[in-house]
Amino acid sequence: RSRRRAAGSGDPASIEWFAAFSRTAGYALTQPGHVTGSYSPEAMRGGTPGEIERLDSQAALTFEKELFLLRALGIDSASRIAEIGSGSGAVTERLVRAFPGVSLFAVDPDSDLLAAARLRPGLAAKIDSAVSLVEGTCESIPLSDNSMDVAIVRYVFQHLLNPVVGATEIMRILRPGGRIVVIDSDAQLWGACSPYTPELM
Repeated sequence: RSRRRAAGSGDPASIEWFAAFSRTAGYALTQPGHVTGSYSPEAMRGGTPGEIERLDSQAALTFEKELFLLRALGIDSASRIAEIGSGSGAVTERLVRAFPGVSLFAVDPDSDLLAAARLRPGLAAKIDSAVSLVEGTCESIPLSDNSMDVAIVRYVFQHLLNPVVGATEIMRILRPGGRIVVIDSDAQLWGACSPYTPELM
């Protein structure tokens, strides 16, 4: 746990350790500006198709509780939302359904996952009107300064070698008074869920 925390600190020695760990574990490291270290859809069980299925199951399990929190924070259909790390669109599709009329920008670095999102029945008719699928990273978001009301960042920070860079970039795209909603895991609780659901492990 202490090593994992250190890996996100931006310290060059920590980054090198985490990079070596990731290579040993079989994860792909990308360009220097976006080094995830611990997430590659094709390296997951079942490859990219298996990961898309897992992301769907995860969204089905957690979205209603997440939606409760989003509404409690005052997020509504008038909001301009950036979903950073949108993946295959499992949550994107649910956000569009929950907030009709929303302007939503789904940002992800993986072109295969974005292609899967484009094929979702709940998104297909809304792409390029209410929903924009944008290829980009947490550290380099292709959106304008002060352009978003909300940034939703689900299970992203745990994978970043330098989360401060990602957080700084997210703050850049938020308007003054905008909100960042981070949903992530505690390493000590990794793999724990209630009710126990073995297919999500």
